[in-house]
Amino acid sequence: MHVRKIGKLLTAAALALGLAACSSQPAEPVSYNVLCPTGAPALATLGAQDVENTTVTYTDGTDALTAELAKKDGEYDVIVAPVNLGAKIYEKADAYQLEAVVTWGNLYIVGTEEKEWEQEGRTIALFGENAVPGLVYNDVLASDVKAAPTWYNAVSDAQQALLAGKADMALLAQPAAAATIAKAKENGTDLKVIANLQELWTAKQGDDETGYPQA
Repeated sequence: MHVRKIGKLLTAAALALGLAACSSQPAEPVSYNVLCPTGAPALATLGAQDVENTTVTYTDGTDALTAELAKKDGEYDVIVAPVNLGAKIYEKADAYQLEAVVTWGNLYIVGTEEKEWEQEGRTIALFGENAVPGLVYNDVLASDVKAAPTWYNAVSDAQQALLAGKADMALLAQPAAAATIAKAKENGTDLKVIANLQELWTAKQGDDETGYPQA
């Protein structure tokens, strides 16, 4: 969920969506601070890093995001937060308002064979159980999975579980999915993308909705 401080709508929105600059410049330089989680939502702020007097801070996990969203006079003008977290905090927040929803799909199941998750005795490494990755996985695929699931805190943990042979397949986000396939190939293991959660989402929606709400 994209949120912004009241009073800085136009410039904050442009920064958060990665636009190069506002069409008009203020009489005096104004600085803007942006807080964003690492991962897919960070793509929305790439352009903002090149905007003068703008500072983008990236954070792992949601603790910092939760704390800052709850502040009435925080140091950040724009906060990008996972959509489920943002929606929860937004109901109570006084300083921030919803500005836009970032949609970006980059979730895949990586394994060795198609529909491997339907086989008994297999294992699957997952991440983001209470965040967007877990919510999307549970919505579009979990009901078909017979493999035993193990939830990890971060995509890097799921990646390591797959590479270490602790799981037969894993839910991964790009670019971790591509990196995992390449690393496994170096070690003589042939991994590939066996499910595209974006395509599964589109199929379930039954329309042209190609992306789920990300942040």
